[in-house]
Amino acid sequence: MKSSKEIKLRAKEMFKRSLKDGQIDPQKVKDVLKELSDQKEAKTTKILRIYKNLISQALSWQEVVVETALDTIGDDQKRSIIAKTEAQSVKIVKNPKIVAGAKIYHGDWVYDETLEGKLKLLTVNS
Repeated sequence: MKSSKEIKLRAKEMFKRSLKDGQIDPQKVKDVLKELSDQKEAKTTKILRIYKNLISQALSWQEVVVETALDTIGDDQKRSIIAKTEAQSVKIVKNPKIVAGAKIYHGDWVYDETLEGKLKLLTVNS
């Protein structure tokens, strides 16, 4: 039976093999998963759960999500966001509840520049 430490190490090793130039490579992910399924390794479910979390975390840093009241933002703004964050893409999510500003998500980082966020800060700090 594999220990918890061995399971984590196996998942991390699989994750590292899934990268190409520091980015998730879908073909490498497919190859790694095929290899794992062929081996019928003990504790496969636990290994896959940890591997999935590692992949999800890495993918969340490859894309910046901008939540705004607008349908789109300008190409200059997108290029600026990509340059500052080193993300691969910018995804715009329209949120009609936002009156002004935007909320930006990048990995586990959230930058709230909405009117509602600013008002909350004023009420908390006063």
